[in-house]
Amino acid sequence: MAGPSHLVGESAWSSRTPYRVETYLEHAADVFAFDARAYITLTGAMDHHDLLRCPTSPSTEPWSLERITAEVQMTAIDSDVLVPSEEIDDLERLLQRANVRTVKHVLSSDKGHDAFLGDTEKLTRLLKKLMEPIDLSV
Repeated sequence: MAGPSHLVGESAWSSRTPYRVETYLEHAADVFAFDARAYITLTGAMDHHDLLRCPTSPSTEPWSLERITAEVQMTAIDSDVLVPSEEIDDLERLLQRANVRTVKHVLSSDKGHDAFLGDTEKLTRLLKKLMEPIDLSV
């Protein structure tokens, strides 16, 4: 939410009053031992990432999800309200319509969107499972 997180005095405003996002980032940095600037950069990258946006480089090939040839692994967090499971489901359906192989994982957490920072044990188990070598011999 834009705007100072609290008022100074009864109704006075100060240019030094932090915005709610600033106090949240300070809190997140303390709780997750995570640099606030790195967090801002990471969330900015996530906010601007769009699989459906056409790349800006010149190309003669049309841009579409069909260009994805790898299996796409997705992780939803059941308590996430910023990126709810329904949005992951929508992405999975779009990818499947484009004949992209998908696997969806659901992490159960009470930490919402911050589970990737606060439930590292669960996420580590999932990532280790995804990194296990597979037998490609025929």
